[in-house]
Parts: sequence; structure tokens; C-alpha cells
Amino acid sequence: MEDTDGDGKGDNADEDDDDDGWDDSDESSCGTDPGDAGSVPADLDADGTCDALDDDTDGDGWLDSDESSCGTDPSDAGSVPSDVDSDGGCDVLDEDADNDGWSDSDEATCGSDTMDPDSVPADQDGDSECDAVDSDIDGDGYDNDADEFPEDASEWVDSDGDGTGDNADADDDGDGWDDDVDEFPHDDTEWVDSDGGGTGDNADADDDGDGWSDATESDCGSDGVDEDSVPADFDGDGQCDDLDPDDDGDGVADSDDAMPNDQSEWDDTDGDGIGDNADLDDDNDGWSDAEEGECGADQYDSDSTPTDYDNNGVCDANDPIIEPEPEGTPGFGLISALAMLALAAFARRD
Repeated sequence: MEDTDGDGKGDNADEDDDDDGWDDSDESSCGTDPGDAGSVPADLDADGTCDALDDDTDGDGWLDSDESSCGTDPSDAGSVPSDVDSDGGCDVLDEDADNDGWSDSDEATCGSDTMDPDSVPADQDGDSECDAVDSDIDGDGYDNDADEFPEDASEWVDSDGDGTGDNADADDDGDGWDDDVDEFPHDDTEWVDSDGGGTGDNADADDDGDGWSDATESDCGSDGVDEDSVPADFDGDGQCDDLDPDDDGDGVADSDDAMPNDQSEWDDTDGDGIGDNADLDDDNDGWSDAEEGECGADQYDSDSTPTDYDNNGVCDANDPIIEPEPEGTPGFGLISALAMLALAAFARRD
């Protein structure tokens, strides 16, 4: 029986035939001669695992495959990959070398140090998009170029330019009217809309929407912001009575119109309060206008009355019976005769 190492144990039973400190099976796996004490496996880190089978040849704690990928020497224990965050992944392959929660590519874009966990990109709104590339830094929904307060999530507009955002500003448009009472809180030229027409009173020619312009109402003495207050316009011609030279529109100026608010009247000869058109006796002389017309008297002159010798209420011109002329009344007979002739002529004409 062969005993290569002369240790008194036959090679068949001896696990290390050449007594070189390596089991025959290991030498076979490692590619050395188990029967030759001078042929031993390479074991750089002396960990008992030959280099051919050792995942970490130099015993530096990094697998040979990782060292090859990371660019260090797997056979040199002094050559180890850089691993800033000690996460077991070399910096070359680690997407976040400093393990600060930001990928190296993002940090490079955002301007922070990829190897310093204390150097992280600014991200005001916490949306994981650094401010350097974030179109809405404060995350208020308004892009930075349209946001008057790009770093304040509670503000975005300053209508009056006073430095206080509208959300905090009690008077957004700076017109002196607080927003809660300003009907146009973002228009510094308007604050009230009396008629609710959507046009502020300052621009609205008719604030109360009553059909009369503010200027006209001012001239006519009515309230320009009260729709129930309208100028008096008796004849409805659109010109208020205060300015209308003919209030009732009868064609006679008020200054010459005895009844300026009655379209059917303009004269009152006798001043009795009844216009001449309705008054049956314009001059109030006791004779109707019709009678005076028939009898040849002036209906507008109280001193002009029909002749009625017998005072029977019928003027002599219409009286078929004329009393004899009293004695001492010269010419009465002549008058009677003339009257009779006139009546006869009138009868013949009919």
C-alpha cells in the first residue's frame, strides 16, 4: 500500500496524501497535485480556501466580482472600492453614493455633493424634485414664472402690489375697500354695483338701473343709486320736469301755461281753477262761451256781455220776444224794428 507522505497512513485512507496541509479533495478542486507536497493551491488571503475557489481572493471583504465591477484589484487587500455610505455597494455602482436619499444623478443636476450626506438639494415643497429644476418650487399649483410668491405656498398673487399676497391681504386691490365688502375685490377702480348689472358704479352711467342716467338724476334731484328714486317726468318725454320747459307736453311753455301739469289745458281766463277748454264760461261773466259766441260778445272778456234788454237770460240777438222800449229810451223802437227785420230775413233764408 502506498504512503506518499510516510506518515504511516496509506494514501487511500489519508485525506492529505502529500501532507502539504491541503486535503486531497481541495487540491483536486484547486488544480494542484495532491501527491506532491511542493504543489499547493494559491491562497492569497490564507483563509484556507484556494484562490481558484475563493470569492474574495484578497480577503478585503469585497467579492472579486464586485471589485472587478468597481475598478479595484481583487488580488490586493489594500485596493478596496470606495463606499461612502457603507451600504456594501461601491460608489461607482451605487445610485446614491452618500445614501442621503437623493440619487447621484439628481444631485449632480441639482448642484449638491454626491459624496456628502449632509449636502442635499434644496426642495422647498418636498416633492423630491429639487428647486433648481422644479417649475413650481412651493408646490402651490402656480408655476414659478406666474407666481408672485414662488417660495410661499400660501400666496401667488398680489393684486395691488403692496407686498402682501391676496390671501393674507384684507384689501387685495388696494382701493380702500376691504375684500369682504368690495363687490370688485380685484379691481381697484370699482367697489360697488348698485344695480347688480355686473358693471361697477364708477363705470356704469346708470348706477341703479332705473333708466335714468346718473348725471340726469343728479341734475333732476333724484337718487342715482336708488332705483325707486326717479325724476318726475309728467309727460314721459325723458326730460325731467325740473329741466323740461313744457312739463305736460301740450306745446305751451310752463311759464305761459296756466295749468303746466295738464296736457288738455293751458289757459284759465277767469282764474277759477278750471281751464278754458273745460270751462263753459271762460270769463265767468255769467254767460256761457257758446252764448257769447252766438250773441257776438267776447267769451274771454268779462266786461263784454251780450245785450239782454229784458234780462230774461236770452240775449236780444236770440230773443224772439223783445219788450217795448221804455219811455225816454230813444232808439229802442228802432232797435226792435231792426231785430224783427233780422229775424224775418233769417226765417226766409231757412
